[in-house]
Amino acid sequence: MLARARHRVQAEGWRNVELIHAPVEEAAWAGRADAALFVFTHDILQQPSALRRVIGMLRQGARVASVGLTWGPPWALPVNAFVWAAASHSLLQIDALDRPWQRLADAGVDLDIDCGPLGGIYLAHGCVA
Repeated sequence: MLARARHRVQAEGWRNVELIHAPVEEAAWAGRADAALFVFTHDILQQPSALRRVIGMLRQGARVASVGLTWGPPWALPVNAFVWAAASHSLLQIDALDRPWQRLADAGVDLDIDCGPLGGIYLAHGCVA
């Protein structure tokens, strides 16, 4: 994936894009970033050291968005069966699926949360305070 991204950055001539291949806890770049995007990264969202690193590299007011799995209401059995199946194949830890965005909020990101009427997938978006 990184090779494809590198090719795209070069092909488009983007000079404001820096690609980093490192564990998130060790990743570093010059300056502060304007945004962070977490896409189905539940395990990273549950690691305080990873979140401290990412949030610490963002400027004040930076935009943050996260999308991923979350439990639906208890009566939404088919939704929760889907979440269980997807989580058991893609996550190292399934704890905190009731509020997977909570550590982002605890790290100082002012979030709006949308889980839709049935849950299963959430979208959290907001700004670094």
